[in-house]
Amino acid sequence: MVVCYHQKLGQTKGLWRAENATNSALLAFILNLVMIITITRLLILVFRFFYLPRITAEILGGILLGPGFLGRTFLSGIYIPFRHTMTLETIGNLSLLYYMFLVGLEVDIEPVLRARKKTFSIAIAGFILPFPIGYALHYLFIKNFDQVSQHSPTKHGPLFWGITLATTNFPDLAQILIDLKLLHTDVGRTALSSAIITDAYSWGFLVFSMAIVNESEIMTMLFGVIFIALYLAVLRPTISWIVSQWGKDDEFEQHHLVFALAGVLLSGYISDACGSHSILGGFMLGVIMPKGKLKSMLMEKVQVFVSGLLMPIYFLIVGLRTNHFFVFGGAFEMRRIIGVLAITFAAKFVSTFLAAVFLNKMKIRDGMALGLLMNTKGLLSLITLGTGRDLKALNNPTFTIMIFSLWLMTAAVGPILALTYRSTKCPNKSMRRTLTSLEANSEVKILTCVHSIRDVTGIINLLDASSPSKHLPLGVFSMHLVEHIGRATAMLIVHDSYKANSSNVKNKDSKELEASQITQAFKSFKNGKEGVSLQSLTVVSSYTTMHEDICSLAAEKDASLIILPLHLKPAIEGVKEISHIDRFRGINERVMKNSSCSVAILVDRGHRPHSLLKKMNSCGELRNHFIMLFIGGPDDREALTFVARISKNPKVSLTVIRFRSANIDNAGGKMEEEKQREMDEKCVNEFKHKTKNNSNVNLTEVEVSNVDGIVKVIGEFESDEFDLIIVGRGRQDSSLIMPVSSDWSEYPELGPLGDNLVCSNIAANAWILIVQQGQIVLGSDHQQLNGDDLPSQIRPVTLWPHDVVNTAPTRSIAALCIST
Repeated sequence: MVVCYHQKLGQTKGLWRAENATNSALLAFILNLVMIITITRLLILVFRFFYLPRITAEILGGILLGPGFLGRTFLSGIYIPFRHTMTLETIGNLSLLYYMFLVGLEVDIEPVLRARKKTFSIAIAGFILPFPIGYALHYLFIKNFDQVSQHSPTKHGPLFWGITLATTNFPDLAQILIDLKLLHTDVGRTALSSAIITDAYSWGFLVFSMAIVNESEIMTMLFGVIFIALYLAVLRPTISWIVSQWGKDDEFEQHHLVFALAGVLLSGYISDACGSHSILGGFMLGVIMPKGKLKSMLMEKVQVFVSGLLMPIYFLIVGLRTNHFFVFGGAFEMRRIIGVLAITFAAKFVSTFLAAVFLNKMKIRDGMALGLLMNTKGLLSLITLGTGRDLKALNNPTFTIMIFSLWLMTAAVGPILALTYRSTKCPNKSMRRTLTSLEANSEVKILTCVHSIRDVTGIINLLDASSPSKHLPLGVFSMHLVEHIGRATAMLIVHDSYKANSSNVKNKDSKELEASQITQAFKSFKNGKEGVSLQSLTVVSSYTTMHEDICSLAAEKDASLIILPLHLKPAIEGVKEISHIDRFRGINERVMKNSSCSVAILVDRGHRPHSLLKKMNSCGELRNHFIMLFIGGPDDREALTFVARISKNPKVSLTVIRFRSANIDNAGGKMEEEKQREMDEKCVNEFKHKTKNNSNVNLTEVEVSNVDGIVKVIGEFESDEFDLIIVGRGRQDSSLIMPVSSDWSEYPELGPLGDNLVCSNIAANAWILIVQQGQIVLGSDHQQLNGDDLPSQIRPVTLWPHDVVNTAPTRSIAALCIST
């Protein structure tokens, strides 16, 4: 078919070079790009509330702009003129080429080689059974399709239907698991690991299908095999040598990245010249690219541009090829259409369910959830169908009905699991898990959270100072917190499942290497210590919901204390650098608000290296020197309980300063204040009794009558006198200190005393540990109850108001108010 159209270009008196702005290919392209990005982003925002993955919004956005919807209105000739379709096709294929390069960069064959029997059997069953079902389903309806199509599909069309049904898209599956908080469940890990294997088989079958569809299939397959072999055997070591010469110190410049990106185009051209699809060249170049700094830089620089700006054009192309009137316009019986949709949905679900329940003895409920998860489709399915359409193996009806099928399959996964599976996974927040509620010498379970390797040393030193032993057992759950930014971060969960060998440094990128270093550091802490148990895991989530993972895991592991890091960098004149800590502070604040167990924030003010200073005592032994400031209240009592455990460490010298009000007899006080003072007295007396024969512990009680008394005591600390200052968060109006208004607090989540210590230069070399006792949240208004007023089996504590107005609006330690 030849399409002729008249186009008049020339300078006019208007603003544009042509009579109509859309006559310009560039302006039409810009309009199309803006429209598809706007629509998909709006759909992504809406779909997020229904647990629908991003791919569903992107596919639907393309379909809405296609000929079946807006394309049937008068707008079609404005935003998508027919004469510019080839431009969109070209840009779409270019975006797909670079996307496949990114996929190749993230390919890791190790999970396939290290797959366990359970994972392997589920992956194989989820591929072998749906593939022939899709193949047969195509033949079942092909006769009906011939009646409405001028060009019937070729004999190779069933191959692309079979591959589409057999695939499971790893990135979108990971996003669904993260949104539903199922990533660290057995079902979630099994689904991720199986999806890796399924993806590998699907890519192999797709390359094979592209070769045999070609008219010279034998030559195409031969050139394709030679192409892949040369890349793996010759080009891979060559590129590795070039990269090693480029960046001997792991430093790469912009022109290095430009050469790599230009190589993607050249590789795509070569593979296309060999008779294969150009995406094979981009994919293979990504596969052979050596892991390291260059790979990380390429992914960091290119991923957002390709996925956020270029790939929407590809989804627009998919939408332009999808017209529901080809299928739902009356040419087909509705029962045939429903039959296709039902069989395509059931193929992967049933095969995975059978393998999970009957071969691997999983629970029926877990097997059904796994079957739904493995039904997640994505870009791999779209690429398969799009390739079949390009090669004329699929016609308009066979392409359109499969687009709708895979959209329905993927869209159904999140909402169904959210209603039937996720609801029973919520932790019980009514259980009181604090240090003060534990019996003497019982095991203390601590959940430690780290963002990077720099957070590890301080937390490990703190754990070591807590005197773990056979008689004082310590259970440590090391949690590496990683922001979910794509396939690479989700792969950390797969490696965590297989416990990949951390010594193989050369084959790891920066994220995998850092995760291995963190795990190895905690293992080194455990080695040689009796009474210490360790479990390391990686959490991949968005920063906005990461606190849910932390709180849920703490409840699941029955942890009594969560330790969170806060690393500050000093700048000129003592002003702290806030570059990347705001997101971490948000996580800390949400954990403290929602956690039912105690929470401690370890603050490194950045005035020295990440290690605690050690000093010689009179006997020539190296010791740490810790100090606790006790004012009163549930948080201070919780901190003192933790200090009591530290006091049993012979390598720690401990100073406890208790501030008492000199005017307490005249204060009168309310009943609640009297009760708190009684509980403070009891807690301090128990600490005195436990440490009365310990020469390393020095408890001092200081009476102060005004704020100057506290300022004088704390101001006398020398910069290197203490390694660690321990305080309670102080959320209530005690007899000494009142919370400062958040308007005058730089770090309100640390409490009034912690905020002032962090912002001051007092004992500048000391780290600061702020402790909050566990709490319980009731109702939608987040009402938090005092654990001292409830039965001992519950016993959460009150979160006292933060909005008490301070009459002395200063940013120094003098901001603390003494009550009289």
